[in-house]
Amino acid sequence: MRQKVSDSAMGGSGLAFRLSRVLALTVAVAALGGCASQMEVTGSVPDRSYHDRHPIAVAQAPEVLYVPVSMRGGRLADADRDMIASFVASYRERGESALTVAAPSGSANEAAAANVVGEIRHTLANLGVAESEVLYRAYQIDDPALSAPIQISYDRLQAMAGPCGYWPDDLGTDMENSQYWNFGCATQKNFAAQIAQPRDLITPRGETPRDGGRRTTVFEKYRKGEDTATKVDNAESGKISDVGQ
Repeated sequence: MRQKVSDSAMGGSGLAFRLSRVLALTVAVAALGGCASQMEVTGSVPDRSYHDRHPIAVAQAPEVLYVPVSMRGGRLADADRDMIASFVASYRERGESALTVAAPSGSANEAAAANVVGEIRHTLANLGVAESEVLYRAYQIDDPALSAPIQISYDRLQAMAGPCGYWPDDLGTDMENSQYWNFGCATQKNFAAQIAQPRDLITPRGETPRDGGRRTTVFEKYRKGEDTATKVDNAESGKISDVGQ
């Protein structure tokens, strides 16, 4: 049978043992508290990312084609017809509004511009643009001595970022080597300019249909027990030589 040994029986050594345990526990808690307080003092808040400082926004903006008109002209050049055809193709792909044809009013070439508008109307019809898709209007020119172009325009979604070149702080006084305000602005601006369909930033497009012809070919080879892998010749493999093989 085990006997409980009292503190008095152990004498001073038992009391010293208990005090040493309490002291050790106190030191450990103090050490942990010191680490926690040190982390709070020395920990730094991360700098805002350049994605937050220079976000890419999607908004409607006009796309404009300027068709020059000479004072004695009144006819579309072949190069102008090619530009209009390319512009209409872009309108079909990205247009978010009706197509607008604006002719100058009060300019030196007003009469010639009116004739060119008639040719533009005929050109748009040949390109498959319905009359209901086009708005014709005039815009005022204050100086009657000027020759102004015809403006063909439509609204489309554009991805935009910036403006860049803003330097609110002195970089020489930054001892923490943190990101300065203009950092990443040009990258965001260039990335936004390369986006073909800004609507993809708002919501993703659905998947395209599967290649039914390729699937049929693979299944036919599978049923015959043939290899279904695509054959790659040496010209497509990038292999230059058999030396050393």
